[in-house]
Amino acid sequence: MASLTAAVSAGTSLFNTYNSARRQRTEDDLARRRLEEDAARRRAWQEAQRRQLDQDQKADEARFRLTDQAAAGDAERQIGAIEAERAGEEARRRAALRRAVGRSRADLAGRGLGADGSGEAILLGLTKEAEAEDAAGRQAAALRAAAVAQDLDQTRRRNLLALTEATQRRNFDLLALYAPRD
Repeated sequence: MASLTAAVSAGTSLFNTYNSARRQRTEDDLARRRLEEDAARRRAWQEAQRRQLDQDQKADEARFRLTDQAAAGDAERQIGAIEAERAGEEARRRAALRRAVGRSRADLAGRGLGADGSGEAILLGLTKEAEAEDAAGRQAAALRAAAVAQDLDQTRRRNLLALTEATQRRNFDLLALYAPRD
């Protein structure tokens, strides 16, 4: 009887050990599945975050291109207006010079001076004065056009700096996104 009790006790102990091992394996499998599910959820979240960061980057780049194109178009219009204004002023000065030369010739002819040296000096003085005004007008227009070009360059630099900063932030966000967590 003692051997039967010992055999039953050994069988029960073996059965309990088997059930305990089976339970432990089930718990381990469940824990492993939970870890795998958590890892899969984290990877999905990381991928969604990465896609969002990529979309933000593309939007920033598109905004940079649009701002750059708008600024370049605006600068071209301003420079075109400056050139048109300069050409108009030059045409008005030339017309005024022609009228002044005509009046001077008529005045000189009325006094009987004609085309002698003093009459030519007066006409030459009017011509040089008009040429000096034209040169000053061209120089002023060139300075204004250079200022517009410089403004465009500064706008482009600011936009490029903003784009570069956004790219750096995105890169740091990506590093943080995939950095191991403790």
